[in-house]
Amino acid sequence: MGSGSAGRRAQLHNRERGTRIGYFPEIVTGEDVARFVEKCGKPVKRLGTALGGAAIQAVKVGGRKKPAVVVKGGSHGTEIAGVHAALTFLAEDVDSAHEVYVIPCGSPFDFGGYTRALCHAADEEVDVRNDDECLSVLTRLGRRFYDGEHFALFHVGGMIFAWVDQTKLDARKLFYGQMDVLAQQDPRLCAEITGKRIFYPNAIYYDDGYGPYDQGGLVSLVSRYGWVGNMNGFYDRYDAPEEVRCVREFCESIKPGLVLDLHESCINARIPEKLRTSGEELGNHFLILPSVHVPGSEETETPVAEAMVAGTLEAGHKCFTRSQLEAAWGYDETDYYHGYVRHRARSTNSFFQWVLLFAEASIVVEPRMDQPCAERVNIHTTAVRAALAKYGQIVEDRG
Repeated sequence: MGSGSAGRRAQLHNRERGTRIGYFPEIVTGEDVARFVEKCGKPVKRLGTALGGAAIQAVKVGGRKKPAVVVKGGSHGTEIAGVHAALTFLAEDVDSAHEVYVIPCGSPFDFGGYTRALCHAADEEVDVRNDDECLSVLTRLGRRFYDGEHFALFHVGGMIFAWVDQTKLDARKLFYGQMDVLAQQDPRLCAEITGKRIFYPNAIYYDDGYGPYDQGGLVSLVSRYGWVGNMNGFYDRYDAPEEVRCVREFCESIKPGLVLDLHESCINARIPEKLRTSGEELGNHFLILPSVHVPGSEETETPVAEAMVAGTLEAGHKCFTRSQLEAAWGYDETDYYHGYVRHRARSTNSFFQWVLLFAEASIVVEPRMDQPCAERVNIHTTAVRAALAKYGQIVEDRG
């Protein structure tokens, strides 16, 4: 049985269970994204091929003026609203005189989620609905090689799948650093996972009608030296996966002036209870700006960011306040403003930082992930449109 057939059947199982996401409900896999792109009627460039065979594409919209703008969605498999926002710009006209290249889904394989990845790895149809079923399927299909506290790791078809007792452990803890620490402490574990992709139950989502084994994969990659990080952390590494390499090559070829990276955040979960109950309304999105990287860059980056904040506020969305951002991010090398943070000390390996080799402005949009997908999409599209308008004005004014 081919893995493509298994993936399609897994998709049908999810739909029968009522799994639905916002905006484009038929888009649930990387293959769905690729088919949508091919039918959009706009110039498409195939950048590369993701694990599983789905195309990674860039679609040209907007006008002909340079420098170009890049809008990228789906840098992480869990962050599905950015993918749907990117597809919105292919379904509608983009009001910009500049060339705008939309990369709808940076991680097509991870976008499909845990069960579809397991179908591919096992080369057969599987159906996982809860932690008990997950453990049963992994025990049958894979080799159990590590037991941690409330979790276990299995080899299946060249990938690693984590089973987690989610009544006792939040899978995000494994993803956000714990797995890397364990690998550093245990040479045997490090040797087992080096060079692999690790799937965890997606414990990030809240109430969009699907579970931790359905849409959106929570995934780590492990470098050849045993370093564990997410897909977005490989942009300055020579052993980056194809999903990263092809986007790097594309950006090197077009040298964009503005980059808008569509992410999503669990920041609300990091705000202390005391602040939650203070009476201050909790925001639903914020922006991340990189450190000021070349003289004069702030003359572009800051006004574009402030236009994005103003545009989303005007549309009725609420930004995180300074006190909320500080409480969630901590008092590190970060400057706080209304609606956004600017990092002054952050590694250059993520896409929005790496691309500053070419771009004069690079901004991350972060809607809060406990909102409905359609609301997160609306935040993304509103912020991007405001950025395009402001950037076009800035470039025109300076001649």
